[in-house]
Amino acid sequence: MPTRCCAWCTKLAPETRLFTAALLAALAVSCAGSTQQQRVVVNGWDELQQRYPREQFLTAIGESTSLATAQQQALFNLGQNFSVQVTGVAKSNQVVTSIKTHGSESVTASATLNTSVRRHTDQLVQGAEIYPVGLVESNYRALAVLEKAKGRRILLSQLSEYEGQIENALHQARQLGKGRLESAGWLQRASNLAAVYSQRQHQLLVLGGASVPLEPNQAELRQQLAEHIRNLPFSLEFNNSVGDAQRTTITNALAKAGIRHKQKSADYQLIINLEQQPPLYQDDWYWMVAQLKITLAHNNVPHGELQWELKSAARQQGQVQSRLDKRITDTLNQEIIEQLIALAVDIS
Repeated sequence: MPTRCCAWCTKLAPETRLFTAALLAALAVSCAGSTQQQRVVVNGWDELQQRYPREQFLTAIGESTSLATAQQQALFNLGQNFSVQVTGVAKSNQVVTSIKTHGSESVTASATLNTSVRRHTDQLVQGAEIYPVGLVESNYRALAVLEKAKGRRILLSQLSEYEGQIENALHQARQLGKGRLESAGWLQRASNLAAVYSQRQHQLLVLGGASVPLEPNQAELRQQLAEHIRNLPFSLEFNNSVGDAQRTTITNALAKAGIRHKQKSADYQLIINLEQQPPLYQDDWYWMVAQLKITLAHNNVPHGELQWELKSAARQQGQVQSRLDKRITDTLNQEIIEQLIALAVDIS
């Protein structure tokens, strides 16, 4: 068995930091006693495959003019086996603010509100080791090795833990009931955990394991979450600054998104304010800017605020307002559910 090497990589590419941090830490501990770089000559891929057959090991080679860089590259190449394409990230320029007991706290500025799942491979890659495998002309080669059986055991244990956490989140949502916004926060947690669960499934398949189905899966949980928000009893209240035409535009846009005015006595209120600037003529265009603010209240106690800055432009002055109305409609239709979910997570 080759001697381990503990050369430390001090600068990692951004996309590999999460993957490599724990692996390098574990490697440093296991290699603390070694002070000299030792080289093991390996005669090509045939010998490597004999030592670490694909049925039992996941391997990756790195090559560079320095051993440390070769090890870094080997880790990066090993990590590529576990790369997962994560969806559900949407960026926009709105601000979400949750209202706390002792003032306001910004949840996110220039927000990324849809939840994305980052790679968490710390426990998984603790079983990996790095070996120098000799020189190729003037370049060093390093080999990163992960025993598949050990990785599968770690993943199966993690999957079991995630199942328990998802069930607990769903239990909390059921306890709160369908008429509570806080239930959406627990459903969002379950959805986030399901996304990580799906990622672990991908890694398990890479290591030769069998699929372990999750019920309900992430897509089903996201559907439950959206329906939960749409079924909440909201009442709509408009500040005096909102004209009749814009009230109709906003009410219709919310209804299109699934948020309908239920009754004046509803537990949840959406207090809506729209501040529009007069059209500005510049460079042969008419421009209009507006600030749309929606305060979420529960039994008339503010819980949070959503904000959007909206702009429209037109060659003819008569078109600029209709285009702004369309921006309002499109923004609410595409984003209001996710914004309410973000606040639900923060207050639950």
